[in-house]
Amino acid sequence: MFADTVLMIRPDSFGYNHQTAASNSFQHSSKLSSDELRNAAIKESEKLRQTLVDNDIKVLYMHQQSGINLPDAVFPNNWFTTHTDGTIILYPMCSPSRREEYNSKIIDYLSYNFDVGQIIDLRDYAMKEQYLEGTGSLVFDTKNKIVFAADSIRTNPNLVEKISEHCSMQSCNIAFLDDAHQQIYHTNVCLSVGNGFIVVAEDNIADEAGKIKLNNLLAETETEVLKITRNQLNNFCGNILQLQNSKKEPVLAMSTKAYQSFEPSQIKQLEKHTAIIHSGIPHIEATGGGSVRCMLAEIFLKPKYLN
Repeated sequence: MFADTVLMIRPDSFGYNHQTAASNSFQHSSKLSSDELRNAAIKESEKLRQTLVDNDIKVLYMHQQSGINLPDAVFPNNWFTTHTDGTIILYPMCSPSRREEYNSKIIDYLSYNFDVGQIIDLRDYAMKEQYLEGTGSLVFDTKNKIVFAADSIRTNPNLVEKISEHCSMQSCNIAFLDDAHQQIYHTNVCLSVGNGFIVVAEDNIADEAGKIKLNNLLAETETEVLKITRNQLNNFCGNILQLQNSKKEPVLAMSTKAYQSFEPSQIKQLEKHTAIIHSGIPHIEATGGGSVRCMLAEIFLKPKYLN
């Protein structure tokens, strides 16, 4: 199942986060002034929002809390997820600055407008130095009931197991390494599950055992595997998100940088399964170290009020 509704946060205080850069090699400081960078990020966010709306994807466009410096608030998928059984899960973030992104007004809004049965709050695990960062850490394959998770400081294996048990899925933990042979900070940079396909950065898997483990698991599914190179991973070809429009037609969202980094043959391979849309977010990618998938929190809850 894929979402037809996403939540986005307007990046009102976007900037370079020194705390998260320690474990995110995709982040780079900007030569722009703080105001210039923030305004550029806001324009990119609003353009992405319009691209989604133009392609019949519902967007809940929210503001972050006022008066707080939240450079990574543009990535709401990390601090909460929603599920078809009416559950909202709140996650323990690795960076103290990112723990401030929790916004009770957003949870209240979702609870008022959608059927929410329970809220599972895992945030206290951060005090035990056990972290899990939403659909940054977890990539769900709901059709085949698999939760993929890349080993990193931000993805605690015990919490992965806790979520997989709640969702009645099996977990698949794989180690992915960047060009400096460091663990890649989030799973959703390495792997994306789509409508009949999976994109995976096989070259970045740490060892042969991990490759065999993943390939054996995928062989049990009816999933077409599209392998991306190290360079394509660095250009966020793995950080893409399968959605669906109101007619339940598949729509794959990605950045323009990612789109241009796929080979023409790979685009044709993807287009067998889904329409593709893209929007340019160069400043958010370069300074924030995340791409389109990171900017979209899927809403799987059932609306209380139908238009």
